[in-house]
Amino acid sequence: MKQQDSARFLTNYEISDILQHIATVVNSNPQKNDYLNNGETYTAVEGHTIGFIKDHPGCTATEIACEWGKTTSAVSQLLKKLRHRGVVYALRDEKDAKRYALYLTEKGEAVDAAHRAYDSEKYQSMIDLLLEHYSREEMDATFRIMRDWYRLSMEDKMNHRD
Repeated sequence: MKQQDSARFLTNYEISDILQHIATVVNSNPQKNDYLNNGETYTAVEGHTIGFIKDHPGCTATEIACEWGKTTSAVSQLLKKLRHRGVVYALRDEKDAKRYALYLTEKGEAVDAAHRAYDSEKYQSMIDLLLEHYSREEMDATFRIMRDWYRLSMEDKMNHRD
């Protein structure tokens, strides 16, 4: 990192450019991964959707759509594929017949664990490089800010729907 880069504040454009570059890198790998080594492949979107259900058992398609900024229709199509593959199951809410609570099957639990291990290993080398220049505290603060940026952006998007 150049000294002059850290001596001034970034402009809004520079911030947007950095975010665009990060999004490009993260989204540049559209490949599917065979997390269980059984011939079944999953995209990153599928893997993170499975992870969301793991972290929020009983969530709904609408909640997933809100979390990821997708339409409920798009999420429903994704969930249909995951149910068909035996990774996710849905239980109808006894109090609200329109609401389906989502859960992982045993296979879904295995896919989630393998996906988390894959992502942890995949990003470890970049984390190691960053730790040569920044403390763990600085990195954690940066990612907390990015998480908050995302959440606030999603809230703003939801508040300004037409």
